[in-house]
Amino acid sequence: MYRSFLFALSATLLLACAVVVEAARVEIVLLTESGAGQQVQDWYRILTDLQVDSLQIRGNSGNEKVEVVKNGAGYRVTGMLNGRNEIVLPGGRYTLSDRARLSEWLKTLRSEGVDRALGAPRPPFNIPAELLKPVREEFAKSIVFETLDIPLASFLEGVGGQLRTPLVIDPAAAGMVKSDQNKVRDELRGLATGAALAAALRPVGLVLVPRLNLQRRVELAVNIAGQSTEFWPIGWAPTADRPESQVIPALHEVRDVELDEVPVMDLVAVVAERLKTPVLMDHNGIARQGLKPADVKVSLKPSKLSYGVVLGRTLVKAKLRYEIRIDDAGKPFVWIMSYISPP
Repeated sequence: MYRSFLFALSATLLLACAVVVEAARVEIVLLTESGAGQQVQDWYRILTDLQVDSLQIRGNSGNEKVEVVKNGAGYRVTGMLNGRNEIVLPGGRYTLSDRARLSEWLKTLRSEGVDRALGAPRPPFNIPAELLKPVREEFAKSIVFETLDIPLASFLEGVGGQLRTPLVIDPAAAGMVKSDQNKVRDELRGLATGAALAAALRPVGLVLVPRLNLQRRVELAVNIAGQSTEFWPIGWAPTADRPESQVIPALHEVRDVELDEVPVMDLVAVVAERLKTPVLMDHNGIARQGLKPADVKVSLKPSKLSYGVVLGRTLVKAKLRYEIRIDDAGKPFVWIMSYISPP
């Protein structure tokens, strides 16, 4: 199975190399008001210079309005050239001196769609919400097989077989994926697929980036971390309507505690079992700081403390801290990192 995956992986690289999203076609019909005739040639020259795919400048038939509508694989824009020598488009008003602003509007429409051209906030990964929704639904499904210490390539093969969205490997990341030395560092069974993929890739220095391919369909690219500014996170912070105290109530329950030279990682394992909550480590960030938590032992005098306080007081001795995060299915887990690790 592993060998067959590497063969498929090699074939996938060709797709990963060629991903350049084509700009959508834009057709413009510019309706003229009375008194707008003097500058028609100027606007014709500007719009053709901006490589509008089709351009008509004519009078209004009486029932046309300023709008932009989907037209096959592109857009049909109806604008107005008024008597003040302005063109009015769904994105605003433009004069002859606004060429750069108009160019940017056309670029946004071509590459990001109508909503963005009309001023909507940029969606995550610059992918329309309706296209990203199926990915979020897939990412909410749990990992159903054991993952600890299996080769990263085998993990990706197993997850890829459960996904409808294609999983592709960037050529620069292929060697890291194929290497027998790179294994999954945590047990991710039961964790949501999105968080699990991100957690498995991070220790190797890789990230998961949803993107649009040539057919404007979503695919999941495995990239080297430094090459991507936006990537799928290892879980999410608790929201205001569901604070940390409600996410894992047992974390705040007080217990009798006494520790005498207990390895900090053994303590973490015990707490995870008691809380019945996955605990993931930021292996990448911890290693970059030269930390070795497996060598650290901790002690606490007899006292009544919550598991959260116990974790906080003991992890600090290994120069670590923890956060509560939520996976893509809404289930909590504990994320342990160095004090200065990035998210």
